[in-house]
Amino acid sequence: PKKLLKLLRVTLHNNDELACFKAECAASGRIGALDIGSKKIGVAISDATRLLASPYTILFRRSDSLVSTELGELIRERQIVGWVVGWPLELDGREGSSCNMVREFVTKILEPFELPIMLIDERMSTALVRRHLSYTNLTRRQKDALDDKLAAATLLQTVLDSIRCLQ
Repeated sequence: PKKLLKLLRVTLHNNDELACFKAECAASGRIGALDIGSKKIGVAISDATRLLASPYTILFRRSDSLVSTELGELIRERQIVGWVVGWPLELDGREGSSCNMVREFVTKILEPFELPIMLIDERMSTALVRRHLSYTNLTRRQKDALDDKLAAATLLQTVLDSIRCLQ
């Protein structure tokens, strides 16, 4: 089974975790990212060269089996070889109930696919995305349709840039 890596902050202090995640991922293929919420999951994927993260879709959490099926199709169709998952720490750095929800999702839904998984501190990522969206002329409904997948893309781009700095 692949390792579950917990990267709480992308800094110089965790180059080992980044290097391990990079090594665990297959040499070719895309990396995906998930911003997991109680009702919906924002999905982002990298390009084939792993230089650019793009928002991809929103999955609605109707049932675990449906989400698992949708992720399996995404893995096959988009050639996903590893996952970056937002780790929703409290502002003071403690693990709260949201971390328990993400941990359960990762264990139940993601780990059976046997791909490397990196958990990354997502504090303020959605807030940052919402702030950027507040400067647009989009309606609230349009913003709500974008925020989770944009947050996933922000997390993924951070990891891609950090991995590239290892080289």
